[in-house]
Amino acid sequence: MAIYTVSDGDEFKAANLQNWKGNSEFWLQGQMRHLRDIWQPIAICMRRLLHEVDALGSPTILDTGCGEGWLLRLLDSECLNAEYTGLDFNPRFIEALTSREHGGRRVRFVLHDLEVDLPEDLVSRASIVVNIFNLFELPNVEAAMCNFWRALRPGGRLLLVSIDPVMQMLAVTSTRDEFIDLLRRYEENQMHIGYDKDIDIGDCRSGRIYKSILYSAAYYVKVAKRSGLKLYDFQEVVKTANFVPQIYQMLLFRKDEE
Repeated sequence: MAIYTVSDGDEFKAANLQNWKGNSEFWLQGQMRHLRDIWQPIAICMRRLLHEVDALGSPTILDTGCGEGWLLRLLDSECLNAEYTGLDFNPRFIEALTSREHGGRRVRFVLHDLEVDLPEDLVSRASIVVNIFNLFELPNVEAAMCNFWRALRPGGRLLLVSIDPVMQMLAVTSTRDEFIDLLRRYEENQMHIGYDKDIDIGDCRSGRIYKSILYSAAYYVKVAKRSGLKLYDFQEVVKTANFVPQIYQMLLFRKDEE
């Protein structure tokens, strides 16, 4: 388990992309435990959000960091209908997801880096922007939040799902002293502590590495506010009976009417 200070965002980003490319086929199998943990809460939340944006016209969902397309599977399973666009910076995901769709409905996938300006055809088009277990991979959260704001229609909603950083610190340390030391490092270098950990697929180890940065919910709220997005709800989903206990955090933001 590697824990380190992220001093070079470009270096972290390049290493992260190579890691994703190396694990693409594994991720495309959709075995990760967090998907099972959070499935029902996300389904309830998406149903709520679609109701909230009903007045904005035909619903459009922008799934940023769409990965292997699990949110689209959830929408299909729950019969939640909306125009869907999935964004990801991993070419293999976009290739696989595009080939999986055979046309006939309002679904597309776009290769895009969230830390780069959003394509013009996606600006002010989404009634709902979703980012699930992805923002903590980005060294430039400010750029991503700006893109979320640009993507949303006035009155649109952002759903951000993350993991409590203290629970992550517990997951990547093996002794009390290591945990206390990491807490001290986190206090001194908040938002700059990165780690590599085993991808959680259940009550065993996958042997695959996941790279992440220890961002807090408070940091997301602060950056979102600077970007013009207002927090209006916050929920936690606690899973303590698992091999690696987790607290999932769901933050809801809105873009005010202009």
